[in-house]
Amino acid sequence: GNVEIGGFGPYPIGYGALVPKQTECDNLLVPVCLSASHIAYGSIRMEPVFMALGQVAALAAAEAIEEKQAVQAVDHLRIQKSLITDPLSDGSQPEILIDNTDERVIVKGDWQVVSKDCFGQDALEGKGTGEVTFPLEVTQSASYEVFVYFSKIAGVSPKTSVKFRMGDETKTLEILVDDVEVIGQTSGEWISVGVHLLDSTGQHSVSIQANEDGVVRADAVLLVPQKTVGS
Repeated sequence: GNVEIGGFGPYPIGYGALVPKQTECDNLLVPVCLSASHIAYGSIRMEPVFMALGQVAALAAAEAIEEKQAVQAVDHLRIQKSLITDPLSDGSQPEILIDNTDERVIVKGDWQVVSKDCFGQDALEGKGTGEVTFPLEVTQSASYEVFVYFSKIAGVSPKTSVKFRMGDETKTLEILVDDVEVIGQTSGEWISVGVHLLDSTGQHSVSIQANEDGVVRADAVLLVPQKTVGS
């Protein structure tokens, strides 16, 4: 019953928790006082969650009005697609996240799945040889700042080698654990590996390489498009 004890990752909230039964009311969306148990609400009641639920409710309300239908009949898969392609709901170019669970991620060597102190549900952890490659697929040629999620945990290697491939060019960067400052109630941080111009027709990737000096995490990579003057 102690909601302060961790050990589990993020969990989804069903659209059905935001709407009442259609026989009771067909034009009501409730993103804050949603249907949840007392213990579940103990973790739902965070401002970022309320903001996400509020955005979903707004998109659902707009679709219900446009389609002249009950909120219960709104296509939640269409809302999910909208959140992926236009997460800020303003038409701007979205960030691109590649998690270790993505089926396109290539794993070489002996890596174990771990579920504590990581981004999302889990991460890959290795020691010795091998690497995990995150493909960077972009639909728009632009400059992106590339981030790697780094967990500052016990036994982590003093340095993590990150191999960055941009078309025909390859470079290797190192993340030094002593240089990583974790801010907030978390064990990890997004570490920038630079701003790079990525061509939508080229092949790009980020590879996390294991070593013998300690455990290495391969967790997630984030691409943040850079705004140009006048955009």
